[in-house]
Order: sequence, then C-alpha cells, then structure tokens
Amino acid sequence: MDDDGVLIGDGQCRLRLKRAGPPDEAGYPTRIEVEAGPFRGTVTDDTVGSYPRFRDQLSRLNETLRGTARLTSREGFELALDGNGRGAVEVKVALEGGHEAPISLSFAFAIDQSHLAALITAIEREFLKPSPAGG
Repeated sequence: MDDDGVLIGDGQCRLRLKRAGPPDEAGYPTRIEVEAGPFRGTVTDDTVGSYPRFRDQLSRLNETLRGTARLTSREGFELALDGNGRGAVEVKVALEGGHEAPISLSFAFAIDQSHLAALITAIEREFLKPSPAGG
C-alpha cells in the first residue's frame, strides 16, 4: 500500500480508498485496499455510493460524536463509522471480490474522534475535487 488516498486505521487494521476513475451514473469507481491482521487485499469497485453524503455524515459525527456515517456499494462494500457520543468511533468494514463465487472479508476496529477532521479533508481531496489527470 502506498501513501495516497483516504486512510483509516488503528495500526493493526486499515482501509485505504483511492479514486479509480471519474464518477458516473453507477457511482464512484474506487480502489479499496485493506489490511486486517494477517489478511491483505485490494478490490476495485465501480459502484461506491455518494462521497458527498458520506462527507456530510462524517461532519455531523465530528460535531455531535454520535451517529453513523456509512458508505456502501452495489458490489458488496460497506464502511460504517459509529460514534458512541463520548469520542470513541467504531469502524466496520465489509467487502467482496469476485462475482461467480464471491470472496468476502469483514473486520472492525476503533479510532477516536480526533481522526474525523483529517478523514473529512482526505475525502474531499481524493473524491470531491476534480482530478488533475481528469480521472
């Protein structure tokens, strides 16, 4: 895994989201890289949902410390950040690869609210601003 994109992690588990092309009617093409304990994988998902909505949900979570910010796709990816109202945030990740016989991975880890502002900025930079290369 390299150092660009949107990174969420706790040292043992991490998720990186990277732009894989311009958004279209199906969604936001996204390269999803994960590491969870001994497991590591990469999937490209062309149907990741609304990054603007996810950013807005993260902003509310950052302000109130309570609630859920969720990003999903039609190809089996789900990212949920759940705030407990006291500053702890549980990050839950599920993804699938393959269409004939899907292979799936799900894991969870915890971060605190101090990571949310940087996460919001990274989402804006990676997915909501035009790409200099056009995609």
